[in-house]
Amino acid sequence: LLESNLEAKSRIYKDPALCYIFLMNNGRYIVQKTKDSELGTLLGEDWIRKHAAKVRQFHVHYQRSSWNKLLGILKLDSNGSMPHINLAKSMKEKLKSFNTVFEEICKEQSSWFVFDEQLREEIRISLEKILLPAYVNFVARFQSVPELGKHADKYIKYGTEEIQARLNGLFQGSSGSTGSRK
Repeated sequence: LLESNLEAKSRIYKDPALCYIFLMNNGRYIVQKTKDSELGTLLGEDWIRKHAAKVRQFHVHYQRSSWNKLLGILKLDSNGSMPHINLAKSMKEKLKSFNTVFEEICKEQSSWFVFDEQLREEIRISLEKILLPAYVNFVARFQSVPELGKHADKYIKYGTEEIQARLNGLFQGSSGSTGSRK
């Protein structure tokens, strides 16, 4: 009944990523409270493992719903047949789009709150693992394009340290924070 109630309440969020944050927050809370009480003994380790796996699945869905668009921007054309001038223009547009979308996501999600400190850190680390390698690869390719390399600093807004700092600012919450246990 509690699980059905939470799933129903999660549907009030129009943003799928926020819905998954809500489900992660509450799922983690339920698992922790169950493990730390007599209820854990009654429900058993299988129940706890099953529900911890659900929280991990919500995490995967959150990443896909929130960060896949950004990762898609960083995908490089693999055919290599694009003339350098078109490649330079395309890469400048991609970098501009990356900056805009990254800022939007960070602005939005910095107001969200993840209660469990360990869960918050797990989310941040997983974001770094998927985002930083893709970004570093894109920037290296960007800098290797002759038309762009000498002016790369003009277009590259974020270094890896700035991206990490922005990711570290996520899920701290602010006034009117959402994703809370209710």
